[in-house]
Amino acid sequence: MTHYPTIDRSNIIPEKHREYGYGEGTLKDGRPFRVEGWFELNVTYLSYYLATIGIEDHSTEDLKEILVSEGLVSFDDEKFLSSGFSSINVNPNKITDASSNELWEIVVIVGDEAGTYVSSHVPLKKYTFPYKTGLNLDEYFIGLCEEGIYYIPYFINNSNRPIERMLEMAKYRYKNIPPKSFVRLSGIYEMWWFDWSNQINLYLKTGVTELHIGFFMKKYFPGVTKKTDNIPVLNRSGWICK
Repeated sequence: MTHYPTIDRSNIIPEKHREYGYGEGTLKDGRPFRVEGWFELNVTYLSYYLATIGIEDHSTEDLKEILVSEGLVSFDDEKFLSSGFSSINVNPNKITDASSNELWEIVVIVGDEAGTYVSSHVPLKKYTFPYKTGLNLDEYFIGLCEEGIYYIPYFINNSNRPIERMLEMAKYRYKNIPPKSFVRLSGIYEMWWFDWSNQINLYLKTGVTELHIGFFMKKYFPGVTKKTDNIPVLNRSGWICK
């Protein structure tokens, strides 16, 4: 009997403005699966995770058939195509989880402003968000620096302690950030991108503590006002560098 690994997504830090739930279960062959719901730019998605063992060479159509035959999701392909899409509503990629297991990540569009294209049959649990409140934001904060036509986020370690390790969205890793220093993060913003709420989530490990911090940027409407104090920042102690 084939042994399938448990899917380990423990290195993922959910984003409150983006992720809305997750579900788990087992396929008929004993293979664990996980599904995560998220949204971005008015589009809602489901991402399904399966171990690739035995299905490494499956085509996109084969993977879609697994989702359907296992009763995980139903597709309204006719509506999907009539809304202007030209391919099937499945986008698979191979990834590695926190325990170095190779997985299929299968992304499905749930819906957008034109309607809903799938029905999910896996109940989703709500995420809990472990972000700390009451932090001294004079020690850790994010500033947006205007560079040309873009705003670039920088994490500032204004504390007297080095940061041993930092994760940004569980994708980008930084090590040994000295006290009183800064690190350029992966994001990039154009002014018009500020017309919806945004958030950057970080995991920090120092010699004395571990922190999950969510830096939240309130919704802002560019062009409404030219006041400097209304330029968006990612937390109260953030700044705009010019």
